[in-house]
Amino acid sequence: MEGVCLNPSLITWLVIGFGSELHGDDRFGRAVADALEKDFAKFSLVPDCTRVRCRVISANTIGPEMVAEMAVAGGVIFVDASAELVPGQLSLTDLHLENTEDQSIAATNHHCSPRVLLSLCSVLYPRTPPAWLMSAGGANFNLSENMTPLLSAQVNQACKKIVELICLNSAAHSGSITPRI
Repeated sequence: MEGVCLNPSLITWLVIGFGSELHGDDRFGRAVADALEKDFAKFSLVPDCTRVRCRVISANTIGPEMVAEMAVAGGVIFVDASAELVPGQLSLTDLHLENTEDQSIAATNHHCSPRVLLSLCSVLYPRTPPAWLMSAGGANFNLSENMTPLLSAQVNQACKKIVELICLNSAAHSGSITPRI
């Protein structure tokens, strides 16, 4: 991950695709992040959306080191595979409509959930960005460097939905953000 930028004028949206590249369909989040980073404008169906600033992160796991960038983002979209959805099904969940107050901010292992990161952001910073989770139902999470064809076919569709969400919800930032101590 690159250095953290706390200048709100430089980051508008943050897309975080995560998952293991060695567990088949679990690589979905990273595949979407890689496609968006390669050509964000290709997926835009909204006029003038190329003016939107977006930082894309592709990672094995998500963790507290991402919270500072989340705090200055106009919005955050997490992208991950799910064993709980029907294989190939895409789901977009507004994380602010979910109850995050019962989430512990203490991570006891090497990764944490998007809701835990949002809770941590609300404790450390004066604002928590709007956030969504784009999930895709996976069928194979066994040791494999390849996604199933069904999930591979959903990468472009997920990118289009993410870019549409970003373009329709973009807002300008104002002021600087500093951590609460």
